[in-house]
Amino acid sequence: MSKVIHKFELTSQWSQMILLHENAEILDIECKGSKVFLWALLDINMPEKEYEIVTVVTGGLFKDGLRYIKTLHMINAFGENIVLHYFVNHS
Repeated sequence: MSKVIHKFELTSQWSQMILLHENAEILDIECKGSKVFLWALLDINMPEKEYEIVTVVTGGLFKDGLRYIKTLHMINAFGENIVLHYFVNHS
């Protein structure tokens, strides 16, 4: 078993697919400058698999079956404070 931690830049899309490996463990999501990154622990011997990352604003609707990752407090391009909640869909 060979494991590695990789960093992935997330987009501003509400839903996006990222290519990880099966059984990936999402470790964290953080802002670096004006960009948002996700760190994941991957077993590089496992097959690759797409995971859906879903971003929801406070009060926003989202579907059942998502696993919570992290909440970020940010300032948007207009200087407004926003709170974004990140989830992963394993299906």
